[in-house]
Amino acid sequence: LYITSSKESPEVIGSIKTATRFSSISWTPGSASTSSSFGMGILAGGMVDGTVHVWNPQSIIKGTGNPLLSTITRHQGGVTALQFNPHAA
Repeated sequence: LYITSSKESPEVIGSIKTATRFSSISWTPGSASTSSSFGMGILAGGMVDGTVHVWNPQSIIKGTGNPLLSTITRHQGGVTALQFNPHAA
């Protein structure tokens, strides 16, 4: 969603299809080392089936390439909390 728009309702500027629903979502602007590859940061979604998907938001919005960067399947239950480390190098 583009929330800085002057329109009354937020404008959808990108979307993705997933096999299951989101339980949690987190975004990081990235770091100096990732900014050239991920200009809009990195997006992670914790799903109700226990998986975590990691996407490139720039690919989602531009509709270019495969925006899915990684899938992690280490949880038995839904991923109800998700956060990037703000102090990562």
